[in-house]
Amino acid sequence: MARKLDASQVMLGVKVAEKDELLEKLAHKGVELGFADDEVALLKAFRSREAAGATGFVDGFAIPHAKSPFVKKSGVVVARLAEPIAWPSYDHGDASTVIALYIREHDSGAAHLDLLSHSVTMIMNEDSRTRITSATTAEELAAAVSEGLAE
Repeated sequence: MARKLDASQVMLGVKVAEKDELLEKLAHKGVELGFADDEVALLKAFRSREAAGATGFVDGFAIPHAKSPFVKKSGVVVARLAEPIAWPSYDHGDASTVIALYIREHDSGAAHLDLLSHSVTMIMNEDSRTRITSATTAEELAAAVSEGLAE
C-alpha cells in the first residue's frame, strides 16, 4: 500500500455538523478516488468500526478506518475540518483533523495494523502533529502526512 499521499487525498475546510456527516463524505471520497466502488458499503464499514470503539486520539486527531471486502485498493484520505466536531477520543476533545484509512479485507492482518500503528505513532509525535496542523495547502498537508507515515 502506498503511503505517499497527493493533494487529491486531502479535503480542506470540510464543513460538517457531526461525525456521521463526515463519514458520509469520506465514503464518497473513497469511491471518487477508486478505493471502493460501493459508497453505501464503505459508509457501513466506517460506521461499524466507529460502533466498536473510539477512533479519536489526541489534540483534535481521529483515525476512522473502513476494513471491508468492498475496498478494492487500500488508501488514506486526510480531512481538515472547518470547525471541530464531537468525536469520542482518548483526551475527550473534538476532532479537527481526520485521517481516514481504507483497508482491503485481504490487507486486514499485518498491513492494516502496520498502517494503523504508523498513523497513531505519527499523531502521538508532537513534531508530526505540528507539521500537519500548520500545513495550509492540500499539497503541504499531503506531504506532512506522507512524511509522518514513512517514519
